Amino acid sequence: MNSYMPSLRTILYPQRSPTEPYSIKIDPSELVNPTQRVLNTTLVEQVNQELYDLTIIKNSRLLDSYKNTIRYLVDQKKVDIQEVSDYIKQRDTEAEEYKRQIEELTKDVEDKQASIPDEPTEDTIETAEDIPETTEATEDTEDTIDDDTKDLDCSIEQLLRRQLDRTKITYDLEVISISRPFSLVLIVGEITILLEITSTSRNTTDSTINSFKARVKASEATCGMFISMEQGYTIKSGISDFSLINSDDKYLLFLAKLENDHYKFKNAVNILVQLTQKKNNESA
Repeated sequence: MNSYMPSLRTILYPQRSPTEPYSIKIDPSELVNPTQRVLNTTLVEQVNQELYDLTIIKNSRLLDSYKNTIRYLVDQKKVDIQEVSDYIKQRDTEAEEYKRQIEELTKDVEDKQASIPDEPTEDTIETAEDIPETTEATEDTEDTIDDDTKDLDCSIEQLLRRQLDRTKITYDLEVISISRPFSLVLIVGEITILLEITSTSRNTTDSTINSFKARVKASEATCGMFISMEQGYTIKSGISDFSLINSDDKYLLFLAKLENDHYKFKNAVNILVQLTQKKNNESA
């Protein structure tokens, strides 16, 4: 009996797909007789089964790793969503606070204007006997003239001046650009307001608003006011009539459809002046 046992020369084939294990194949040159062929085939099948089991274990560990990665990404996305939600709530709270401040300032301005009496000078004081009957009739006729009618045939600059003249403030108004955007500078004491006015048939977009913010930031103006004469603002812009924001430590106030209500302008100026004065006093 020949005790010679040939060496088991094998070839290890790499994995072909994610689920295919490594496999061992016998070199045909080693298959000398049927007995050895059966023996070698049995050994190869056993080794291949063990390799298959190892492949399953390896794939299971990879699957667990994938699951952990997915859990991490899901948790991170939840954190991102929560941060966005908190930011939106903070912006809503700030917007409500700005609205409250505007309402308080507007009420204070109206109360102050109502409490200031029109004091006659010595030159204009007359007794009832000295006033002719025709004078009273003439004054009554002038009081019935609608102020808005006076503003119909005038430029935008004249309209703004007439509204400012109806207040108690001392101001200086200068046109700095007659092209788009139509721009003016309003100076009230130490406060400089950059005014930009648009007159279009469409609502003002956020790109126009962003350009206005950039110009106010680059200027030496203390604050800014954007006025849309006929239309309002797009929903995407997040701006509405009397919206007030603080951009780069400068207050910006937005007016809509000023053509329909000229009196909004003088109230907006009072709001910007008082807010800026308050901010300057607090930072001093």
